[in-house]
Amino acid sequence: MPSTRNENDALLIPAYNTAQTMRPVLDAVSPFFRTIVVVDDGSTDDSAKIAADCGVVVLRHGVNKGKGAALKTGFGYLHRRGVELIMTMDADGQHSARDIPRLWLALEEQDEEQAPWGIVIGSRFASRELIPPYRYYPNRCGQIILSGLTGQTLEDTQSGFRIYRTCVLQQLVLHTDRFETETEVIIKTARLGYRILFVPIETIYPENERQKTNFKPILDTYRISIMVLRELLSRFSQKVKP
Repeated sequence: MPSTRNENDALLIPAYNTAQTMRPVLDAVSPFFRTIVVVDDGSTDDSAKIAADCGVVVLRHGVNKGKGAALKTGFGYLHRRGVELIMTMDADGQHSARDIPRLWLALEEQDEEQAPWGIVIGSRFASRELIPPYRYYPNRCGQIILSGLTGQTLEDTQSGFRIYRTCVLQQLVLHTDRFETETEVIIKTARLGYRILFVPIETIYPENERQKTNFKPILDTYRISIMVLRELLSRFSQKVKP
C-alpha cells in the first residue's frame, strides 16, 4: 500500500482544546495524506495555531458547537472539493496512525457481490480490558440497541476513527451537533442499505484520560440515548402509517 492516498481522499480531524496533542497527531498522520483538514471547534487554547503551523487546512468555529457540528463543517468543505473518501480521527492522541492502513485495507478486501459499504469504523473492542468502564458499558449497551435498530452486528459505535463515503454522507439529513452525531450517522447510513464495517484497532487510553477527553459520560450518553429513542419512534411511526 502506498504511504499516501490519492487526491480524492482526505483526513478530517475535529478538535477542541487539544493543543498538547495536536502537533504529535499531525506529525504521525501527515505521511499518509496529501489533504488534512482540522476543524477547530471554538478552542480557547492554541489548537488552531499549532495546526496551521503544521501546514494543514484549518477551519474555525467562533464558538464551541460540538463534535458533530465540526464533522459536518469538514464534510461539507471536503465534499465541495471533490473528496470521495474521508477518514476521521480524534485530535487527542487516542488513535494510532499505525492503524490507518488497516482501515484502507478493509476496503480493498470487500466482496463486490455484497451490499455496498457506507462506513468503516476502527473498533477498540478487541482490547476490552483497556477501555475504562465508564466508556465500555454505555458503548456496549449502545452496541446491542443499535444492532437491533439497524439489523447489522455492530461493535464500537462510539469510535471516531472512521472512513466515510462522501456520496453516502450527502444522502443523510443530520439533526444533531455533538457526540451523538456519529451514532446518528450509523443509524441513517444503515437505513439506506449500506453496510457498517469494523476493523480492530489499537486501544490507547492514557491514565488521565478523564481529564483529557471532552466526552461527558452522563450528559453525552443522555444525548445519545435521546437521539436513538427519537430514531426508534420515527421508525415505529413509519411502520404504523396506513
